Amino acid sequence: MKTILVVLDTEARAKAVTQAAATVAKALAAHLIGLHVMPNAFVPSLAPVEATGELIEAQRQANEAAAKRIADAFSAAIAGQGVAFEWRKAEANFETTASVVMRHGRETDLLILSQPDSATNLIDGIALVEEVMLAAGRPVLVIREKMERQGVRGGMHEKEEAEIKDEKG
Repeated sequence: MKTILVVLDTEARAKAVTQAAATVAKALAAHLIGLHVMPNAFVPSLAPVEATGELIEAQRQANEAAAKRIADAFSAAIAGQGVAFEWRKAEANFETTASVVMRHGRETDLLILSQPDSATNLIDGIALVEEVMLAAGRPVLVIREKMERQGVRGGMHEKEEAEIKDEKG
């Protein structure tokens, strides 16, 4: 494996997921790409037509600010890890987040996603992971919350660590 894509969808989990992905990338001597997909703006149907432009612009600014914080968390988590990396920010532009992830993921050997957070947007998170797993055409590693807290090695069994080393060498 030479290139790994890690999808970072929330600021709260960006650092832990990046650290887990960096552990995998380092073990495989792979290039790590961090990706955040900015969602489409959503205007509730009850919103007055006159406010639509303002609502879309406010959401866009909030999404840009969140993307910046996620990029900063990625950079901080990857610093000093000894892994080649790059950062990408993409806009959904009326596509699903999964479609954008798969488009970027087709250039890579492995996709890493975070387990959906049950506290925020669980349904969209499950849909993203499910759609990417079924349609990406690439292996997908889903980082569980427990693995985020312990690091990838803390969540792996010795047999899994040995298999990664065998694939690398």
